[in-house]
Amino acid sequence: MAVGTLIVSPKSAQLTYKTGILGKMDPFIKISIANQNFSSSVAKNQGKTPVWSDKFNFKILNDNMLTFSIYDHDKLSRNDFIAEGSCALANVLQGGKKVTEYATCMRNGKSAGQVVFELEFIPDASNKVPSAKQEKAPQQQLTPQIPKQPQCQQPYPNQQPCYQQPYPNQQPFCQQPYPNQQPCYQQPYYQQPQPVYVQQPYCQQPYPSQQYPQTINNQPAIKNNQQQANKVQHSGPQYNGHSLPIIRFRLICQKCHGDGWRNKDGKQVPCSKCYENAGYCKKCCGTKYTIKENKKCEKC
Repeated sequence: MAVGTLIVSPKSAQLTYKTGILGKMDPFIKISIANQNFSSSVAKNQGKTPVWSDKFNFKILNDNMLTFSIYDHDKLSRNDFIAEGSCALANVLQGGKKVTEYATCMRNGKSAGQVVFELEFIPDASNKVPSAKQEKAPQQQLTPQIPKQPQCQQPYPNQQPCYQQPYPNQQPFCQQPYPNQQPCYQQPYYQQPQPVYVQQPYCQQPYPSQQYPQTINNQPAIKNNQQQANKVQHSGPQYNGHSLPIIRFRLICQKCHGDGWRNKDGKQVPCSKCYENAGYCKKCCGTKYTIKENKKCEKC
């Protein structure tokens, strides 16, 4: 809870609204905190840029907001309202130093300028927390010291020493080894036989041969499966003089049905949908040349 004195100094204002048509305004400001109200002096003929030099002392009891209203002073008639607004006090109450605040003025829900305030908060002496140096050291409690009684150094009457003689008929420990006991671990560790791990050969069987679409453009189709497995290359079939990349065609494709080719205008062309799903360009199908015009693909 903030309790103390707040010094409020309205310094100046920048207004955008003017009352009347002829002459300059004579602005003054009214400031309120809780039930405390103060009015500043009149800035004569200063118009939209008034300057004040007043200081007001407010008693603060856990207050956190300042409200103000600006009026144009008139001698013959009622003072004309210019603008109003509010200013938060959280910064000055927490810091305890001089703070400059810029509060926005409002008129009919619209901005009408701003007011510059200089604020300083002085907390009450009863509200200050004592410092560590001022804290009194706790008084040490004195405990009475009981004199120690000397221990009896004389033995009990007829006290005999104990455990100095062995038990009757006590035999020494057996130092002979057990019968037929064989010595163990006489060889060093590095000479002991080590287990031998037999490495199993990797699977040398190749993957089943992947079926790729048959080549076209006056190239013979491969019909023999054995001949097709012997001619597997790193690049796919040829189209327009360019090698198509090797991909896995989808059997659920509605255009090629897993064959890799589709019919377009009476001509078989590569299935661009399957190549696009495999991560290649839709226009060139990974050949860097467009399927339709056989030109360099600008997209790639």
